[in-house]
Amino acid sequence: MTPGGVPLSTVTNMAGTAVPITGLTGNPSASNNTLAFSIADQNLNPEEGTYVMRFSAYNGNNAFYTVDYPFDVVRYFLTASVSPPANVQEDETTTLTIAGKPFTHYTIAIEDAMDGKPELQPSGNYDIYVDKYNATVHPDWSGTVSVPLYLPPTYGGDSSSTTRIYYPKVYETGNPSTYVTAQIVVEPGKTQDIVLYGNKLGDDEYYCLGDKVKISGTLGAPAKHEMELYFYLKGLNIDLNGAKPSNPSISVIDGDNSTFDVITISKEQTEFSYDWVTGNLGLSPPDTYTIFATTKPLGYNSRPLSENEVKDYISFDLNEPSINVKFPPDEAPGGVFAQGDHIVSLWTARGSPAQMGYNGKIRYYIFGENFKYTNFRQFPLLKVDADATQAQLKVLAETNDFPGYSGLDLPRSFSSNISSGGVHRSIPAPPHV
Repeated sequence: MTPGGVPLSTVTNMAGTAVPITGLTGNPSASNNTLAFSIADQNLNPEEGTYVMRFSAYNGNNAFYTVDYPFDVVRYFLTASVSPPANVQEDETTTLTIAGKPFTHYTIAIEDAMDGKPELQPSGNYDIYVDKYNATVHPDWSGTVSVPLYLPPTYGGDSSSTTRIYYPKVYETGNPSTYVTAQIVVEPGKTQDIVLYGNKLGDDEYYCLGDKVKISGTLGAPAKHEMELYFYLKGLNIDLNGAKPSNPSISVIDGDNSTFDVITISKEQTEFSYDWVTGNLGLSPPDTYTIFATTKPLGYNSRPLSENEVKDYISFDLNEPSINVKFPPDEAPGGVFAQGDHIVSLWTARGSPAQMGYNGKIRYYIFGENFKYTNFRQFPLLKVDADATQAQLKVLAETNDFPGYSGLDLPRSFSSNISSGGVHRSIPAPPHV
């Protein structure tokens, strides 16, 4: 019975012969190729739809058992598509899906001449795997079969910075002249690409031991899912494979996340930042230190070589903590005051504040022939920029009045009690607290 409800009593078999299909008797377990036929040869309209074939069996006692067998007929057109998605990045895997006749051999041929063309992975569902550019597959009863395609990275030239389009070819193995193609668009840049921005310090600015260094950068493409970003440190007396920035005594071990400083990147995120506090780490300034960023927990020895300029690191000079004192208005190292004057001094202190904080303690001493005095001053010591997270520090940065400045403004009554003559001031290096 056809989808249109028309009963068929005769069919054209695979040999082109008209064969009656009513009143047939025979052993149902025996092969009978005479009865094999294709729906496509029956000149039916419509061809596609649900057919019903009725079978009857005689039990030898004047009784028949009848059963209806419905089956769907679909015309298969060869198609090939890539999903998800058709737009991919280098060093990613996508899926090639072929739709065609069930249990029919189809050949996949990657004939693109451009560098970085797709590769058939050996683990695919193949009947014959010739090499990474040629294989044979067959659809199952669903009429589809899928295989993975890997997009290898490219090195050098302009290929990694331009959009590239590839066209894998699929054809019925016995009929290579009729084929279809799928389209794969490889976008420039990839999530694994990292660019670290240069720091914002001016020519007359520098980092001291104890400063917080803000390291900012971007991925080559938005993260497709939540992912980790790893940082390691290189510099004087540090393991050749790198060390954990927050604890340089821990050498980097490839694959061990705990030996890196780690931040989390959210899905669709591109920009990122990481703060490295340089105090209390046992570093040996003055020296140049370098922070590297990577999407995989791999140290310097496993860092891939590239013919292009790599920007996955930032280097900077780290200096010893320092203190300078000036006495306005002449800004001389030592000031001349009369009894009853304001005693004013401007301090510039950098480095070694309390760990993970902005403030450091500076102890100062005033002593002379008839006077001794000591106290301490606590104030922000870190060099910061306009991206500082604390509002107070951000305001200071906007006015270019960076933390690290303080001083004394002692009242007239203070100097009145000091005898004339030399008074010494001593301001030691800030303690590591």
